[in-house]
Amino acid sequence: MQQYNKSLEPVKGLVFLIGPLLFLIGTLFFLNGNAALDGAFGFFAGILFVPIYLGLGRLVGIDMPKLGVICAALGLFGGIAFVVVMQNKVFGAA
Repeated sequence: MQQYNKSLEPVKGLVFLIGPLLFLIGTLFFLNGNAALDGAFGFFAGILFVPIYLGLGRLVGIDMPKLGVICAALGLFGGIAFVVVMQNKVFGAA
């Protein structure tokens, strides 16, 4: 299990960089008038934010367990809601 956790560290670091970068790219497409590409990039960024919030909740939960659980739960609910909104943006429902 220790080796598995060690091998995931670089992946977690990439997720912390790629998620916000996808949000930025999507926003630039939105500013240029292309809402569908904004939705597509936002969809994948929202999916990547789920492990970000889980990792953040784990780190915060070391010192403050209740706050860590709240952070992880709100991150999951927010990530799911955001993915649904972006999916509607891509398919023209919003």
